[in-house]
Amino acid sequence: MDVLAGELSALATVVVRLIETITPEQAAYAHEALLIDRDAIRIGTSAGGPELELATTERALDNYLSLLIDVAES
Repeated sequence: MDVLAGELSALATVVVRLIETITPEQAAYAHEALLIDRDAIRIGTSAGGPELELATTERALDNYLSLLIDVAES
């Protein structure tokens, strides 16, 4: 599990750095695309699905969406 946590941490660092280097227009476009993906994630999860996994995914998306909004508004 430590290996997976380390890989996720590294991936999160890369994603944040990439978001920080894109233009406001690109950030706005990515934000809209992630909103669509988020809806697909919710639709694809059954009522008895992995609620903890869904909650974790949504929390991570919220963090990235917030960062994209910051970049788009800069």
